[in-house]
Amino acid sequence: MSADSELPPPSLVAYYRRIEPSAEISALKAQAARSLSLRARSILLQRDLAVCLHAVGRDPESLAILDWPMRAVVYRGKTDAWYAAGTTWALCARIRRRRGETDLVRDGLDRFIEHPSHDLLVQPMNWDTARLEGANEEERRRFEEASTEDDAASMARAVGELVFLRETALPPFPHAHLRLGWLDSSIAELFGRLRSRLER
Repeated sequence: MSADSELPPPSLVAYYRRIEPSAEISALKAQAARSLSLRARSILLQRDLAVCLHAVGRDPESLAILDWPMRAVVYRGKTDAWYAAGTTWALCARIRRRRGETDLVRDGLDRFIEHPSHDLLVQPMNWDTARLEGANEEERRRFEEASTEDDAASMARAVGELVFLRETALPPFPHAHLRLGWLDSSIAELFGRLRSRLER
């Protein structure tokens, strides 16, 4: 990867500097902008902002934010940034799937599953319905705790983790054959509640 790709594109820097009318999203933008990089924590902050933008229907902005970490992160033996970048791919996939852009849903997936790190970190061979239900319950608990504390960023983080599990249900992942309508419904409910929180 060139040194230039490790820096955010000028268009993305300009986006973060743009005045934001929503106070809640403005705070999330400021938090992400303070440490804008390809490190894991920064990528997750960018992902969480994109989750919130998607929740309120601002998908073009969400995709623009996600594109840089999704495409620029290079695997160098550290799984944390690689996993975080994988979650940005998942949110892009959700947006594209819901927009009917089926030819773009898999765009970028192969680069995230071509390394042994993926199996070590995510262990997709172990994802069956029971494991997915357990993960759903855990993230919903986190969402409820964050909601009680009025913490939109943490609410978004819980939703983002569930989106990753749902959108990776594609070949060659073993859970591609599972019926996941219940998980779609769970995620949709949480997105609706997050939207209500952001728009109040």
